[in-house]
Amino acid sequence: RSPTLISSQPITITAASEFARLGASTPLRAEQLNPVCSLKSVSRALRPQDSDINLGSVERDVVPPSDAEVRASNSQQSSTAIGTQIYEMRLRYKFSIEGEEGKEIPVRPSFPSLFNQLYDSPLDSQLWALEDGNSQILGYGGAIHHANPVSLKKGEYTLTLLLRHPDRYVLEQMKDIPCELSLGLSAPLTCNVYDQLDKAS
Repeated sequence: RSPTLISSQPITITAASEFARLGASTPLRAEQLNPVCSLKSVSRALRPQDSDINLGSVERDVVPPSDAEVRASNSQQSSTAIGTQIYEMRLRYKFSIEGEEGKEIPVRPSFPSLFNQLYDSPLDSQLWALEDGNSQILGYGGAIHHANPVSLKKGEYTLTLLLRHPDRYVLEQMKDIPCELSLGLSAPLTCNVYDQLDKAS
């Protein structure tokens, strides 16, 4: 019978483990499974090659003071109270795409350590931009949702991650945030599926 179960979560096999485990359950009745697995992408981790931290715009990147701060400053007008200056850090990741000339490979950058964080995020904003060797922007995204893959040809590329926070020290502690690149394979790689762990290891 045709397959009726599709995993909604991606299965990742790391170089150290060499296998991944997938579980399935049938709470209503017994079912016969015939699982098939294939790998569609390869993950590659990058460390930033350089970074810089600067003050944001004085006119735009200043958090207005709270009412309590205004009252504490004994000012009659909140516009005269000093706000909180925002710092911004840019991390740059460089990588190259190898392969046949003219052939495109789908690439999707992500930052797992910052992913899926919105209100509980320690940062003010998290944005990235992907550029080619001519400084042309090919794609951009954030750290809340996965961006669509960008098709890249053979060449050199730079990924810039922008992080913002009012405390410079917080940004300095995040200078080594790794970037994960998901590189699509030209053809799916079929994997063997076993019903026992000792057979897969």
